[in-house]
Amino acid sequence: MNMVCYGGGTNSTAMLVGLSGVVDEKKRRKVDVIIFSDTGGELPETYEYVEYFSRWLVEHGMPAITVVRTVNREGDVITLEADCLRRATLPAIVFGWKTCSERFKTRPQNKFMNNWPPAKAHWATGDRITKLVGFDAGEERRAKPFEDKKYVVDYPLISWEWDRDDCVEAIKQAGLRLPGKSSCFFCPSSRAVEILKLDEEDSE
Repeated sequence: MNMVCYGGGTNSTAMLVGLSGVVDEKKRRKVDVIIFSDTGGELPETYEYVEYFSRWLVEHGMPAITVVRTVNREGDVITLEADCLRRATLPAIVFGWKTCSERFKTRPQNKFMNNWPPAKAHWATGDRITKLVGFDAGEERRAKPFEDKKYVVDYPLISWEWDRDDCVEAIKQAGLRLPGKSSCFFCPSSRAVEILKLDEEDSE
């Protein structure tokens, strides 16, 4: 069983295009579930692209994108922005931690999988699920081997030797428009030009 944690950006989009076999039939690979974790702070164009790309995936025999969110014990949705405001702090990446991704990306994905009947049935056989991660050729330093009782990680873009330019070209060849950068609008890692763009295009 293969799962994709979709980030809404160029690399993960290109990886799914490749796995669909549309650009190269030899790269076709069965994908059972595609998950997008919504932090509640993505740019409007990212949300629009997720819907747009999900339709394309279904049209080409792939699963629709499943959107998951962080919820509290009462079942209420918690956004990263609301959490920062409640605790009067900045996103954890400011302090050199990566708990933003852990709490608002990884945990809701894992919670969904832990309760998804096909995944539970798969694990019951003793097999692991393969997480397909979109690090491109050139990001090998990020592509660390990982496996536990439930998951093993694979990096298709690196296996295909697709760098960033190859990813862009694959998306174009598939007839898709390019996604924008996927990140929270208030991410401390944003560049100055991205912050200025917010004022120009997303002030509402």
